[in-house]
Amino acid sequence: MSDLKVAVKLRQMPEAYLRPGPAAQAALRLRECGVTIRPGMRLFFWFTRQGISVNPPPPEALDLERYARLVQRAAGEVLDIFEVPSARATQMRLEVFSAPVSVSLTA
Repeated sequence: MSDLKVAVKLRQMPEAYLRPGPAAQAALRLRECGVTIRPGMRLFFWFTRQGISVNPPPPEALDLERYARLVQRAAGEVLDIFEVPSARATQMRLEVFSAPVSVSLTA
């Protein structure tokens, strides 16, 4: 479960964001829990089907599709460095996600 924890650095106070992204949402949730928030803090959270969670969620609540999209985007950035043609890069990423995968979500 801790492998899926996302870490981000808060650049500004959550209220300053025009469209609060995951970092701002996590900051607001932490503030609701009594945590003092300030720019520069490193925040940790999980993506769940209901949104952002600052507490470890049960495995069945995780938004695995969102994590898969994050992996695809990261793979695309790495493949771009090596100048893999985009059609081949897309095929490679799709092949990775079409293979059967066994994931253990024990804490």
